[in-house]
Amino acid sequence: MGNDKPVSLKTARDGQEGFALILVLFVLVGLTAMATAGFLSTDSEYQVSENHSSNVHALNAASSGLYDYLASSITGVDTVTFAYPNASVTVFGEQYLDLGNGSELLRITANAQYVSAAGDTASRTLNTLAVHAISAGNFNVTAAFASGSGVNKSGDAGTISGYDMSSSGDCPGAGTNDVAGVTVPPGGYTQSGGTPVPEGNPDIDDSQSGYDQLLATGIDWPAMINSGGMQPDYTVPPDSWPDFSTIPSTEWPLIYVTDADFNIDATYDGRGVIVARHDVTMNGSFEWDGIMLVGGKINSNGYQQIRGATVTGLNLLLGESVSDNDIGNGNKTFQYNSCNVLDAFQGLDLEFLAEQPASLSERI
Repeated sequence: MGNDKPVSLKTARDGQEGFALILVLFVLVGLTAMATAGFLSTDSEYQVSENHSSNVHALNAASSGLYDYLASSITGVDTVTFAYPNASVTVFGEQYLDLGNGSELLRITANAQYVSAAGDTASRTLNTLAVHAISAGNFNVTAAFASGSGVNKSGDAGTISGYDMSSSGDCPGAGTNDVAGVTVPPGGYTQSGGTPVPEGNPDIDDSQSGYDQLLATGIDWPAMINSGGMQPDYTVPPDSWPDFSTIPSTEWPLIYVTDADFNIDATYDGRGVIVARHDVTMNGSFEWDGIMLVGGKINSNGYQQIRGATVTGLNLLLGESVSDNDIGNGNKTFQYNSCNVLDAFQGLDLEFLAEQPASLSERI
């Protein structure tokens, strides 16, 4: 006991200060670790968020490419690349099943590559099924001029012919299937003066009611008009009539006309499919290659040439009344042309098997 030295107050204080320093260091290390973990967690969450956002953009791009392909594809088996903001989408079709009767079931695939502004990348693929008509398919041409109402012709000038003006070899099936000159309800064709103009196989088919004549064409007019069964390239109005001098000759647009009485003349010459919701009046000189589908009637004044197929009175399928067509005097022509019908039908050839691609798609 005599050798024990008393602990001075300074020595005790020095020991406490050393312990406090170590404690502070532990606290600082702990806080640093927690801060680092927090930063790492935040960065990780940010990256996850960025990846999710990029994947969503890629998926949306793939969906857009799929819709644009279905709306614009000509043959159904093309490979097309679409460019969108920060994204590129390659879409192609391949035959999944031969359905016969000139139709095939296609598998359409859209591969999207997305690059964000920060450099993050994402890839998504969407698939859907579609029916592709490789011939006139669902549109059954029954006559050069098919009408659910009557046809009144003035004089015996002009041509209404169901004899195919396409020659064998011009396109698939050309020259092998002549159709009627006109189809009308019983007793529905009248002509003032001269020999009846229609010719074909038969010249005049009035064996069925107007409603049944229209059903025989296979045109689902209610779906086209009321259920989004078509995707027009132009809707007139509000769109202007297309300038065919600027459109490649391989394009046959689908034009939907909503006017109550649509008046056309030589300035409307062109090709493709005209879908007129109501009546059509043709004045002066007018020439059209392809298909004319008219909800109401046609009033024809002057000289016109329709080389393809014409169907009128389709509003009967909507339960509406339709007046008789009036094909006046003049050297006008309604001539069946299977090749023009086939080319024009490409604007109608892809039909969705589902309302949204996602319902049939396989997402990868």
